[in-house]
Amino acid sequence: MYHRLTQVCLALVPVFGVYLAVHAVAAAADATAVPLVNASFEQDLSGWSVSTFGQLIAGDTQVAHTGKSSARISDPAGESMPYATQVVHDLSGGATYTFRAWVRGDATEPHAAAALKIEGYTTDGRNTLGKYARLPVKSCSDWAPIAVTARFPPQVTRASLLLRLFGGGTIWFDDVEFVQDMPPPAVALGPERQTAQTGQRSVSFVAGLAKPWPNGEPPIRVSIRTPDGNIVSSEQVLMRGTEATVWNVTLTIPELAPGTYVAESRLGGALGQSATVFIPMPIRKPANLTDTGTILADGKPFFPIGVYHCSRTHYPMLAKAGFNCVQGSGPQSLEGFGQALDAAAAAGLMMDVPLYANGKVAANMPASIAGIERYAKHPAVLCWKIIDEPDARPEIADEVPDAYT
Repeated sequence: MYHRLTQVCLALVPVFGVYLAVHAVAAAADATAVPLVNASFEQDLSGWSVSTFGQLIAGDTQVAHTGKSSARISDPAGESMPYATQVVHDLSGGATYTFRAWVRGDATEPHAAAALKIEGYTTDGRNTLGKYARLPVKSCSDWAPIAVTARFPPQVTRASLLLRLFGGGTIWFDDVEFVQDMPPPAVALGPERQTAQTGQRSVSFVAGLAKPWPNGEPPIRVSIRTPDGNIVSSEQVLMRGTEATVWNVTLTIPELAPGTYVAESRLGGALGQSATVFIPMPIRKPANLTDTGTILADGKPFFPIGVYHCSRTHYPMLAKAGFNCVQGSGPQSLEGFGQALDAAAAAGLMMDVPLYANGKVAANMPASIAGIERYAKHPAVLCWKIIDEPDARPEIADEVPDAYT
């Protein structure tokens, strides 16, 4: 069993696109369990779908965390990425859920990982949420907990829960749980983050309620505020959505300066969920990009054929194999960064320079600036990459505009 105890803790709260640490008091009650079928695998794989992976997934009565059996996923060759799934219905949009289990494993490949995933779906079958947690198999030779938490978008009413193996090895899952950590707020607002262009005069949100409003329009009110707290939105249009608990909200806004704005929601006097609206800086075409989108290197057209995550000792081999570009190392060490650039130039390779070491952007800024100042004209520099896969790192993506203005 997992319990949530009453405790004083630090919580991360998004304020104008920046996560601030504030003290919060956790609720005294336990999280609310959502029933699963055969969560401890005492009935073999009853309640779980294995899709086309029937030869790779089975119940195992020789290994268990508790009880007498577990679910085993085995793919020694690491070719299939197999998974077992259970679908859970009648969930609440806007609520926060955690999917967790116990896992152990034996890896046949160094990067093998056990994984949990929550996929969220609307009533009409649209997938609007996907969130993973991974645990290296080499770190769970004995039973270890794994968990993934997600706040559901307003329209989500069901979820697919995946138990998965990435890479080569064998893993066992047992004692799976799915719980609601936090109920829906007075108003669930989505999307949590959106971008509006300079000159855009309206923005739209989906507002979700915990239950259908009994008569007429609910008193949902969404307002957009500047970083100093002034309301800038004016007219609001409220229209019923596809679900009884879902409403579409469109706000009229003036032309806004570049920056991050907060959308605040209320149901009558009750405060709901907040979201952010980002107005980007005017688009400025990079100097080494033509009007038709061709990348230039040393003034000449360049089509990158690159490799990620490689050692500079491999640069000559990669160049010989036909590659012309690598994702290199960041400028956390100026000496090491310079050596990597020199090695790339010697091999005839261009470098895509990452400025997001350890998933950080703002914290890396001093090192990023130092690296750019020293090596901006190095012949191996193709580009400076601010962040990779921003949709997978929303908490970091939110800090990028402020870090680079």
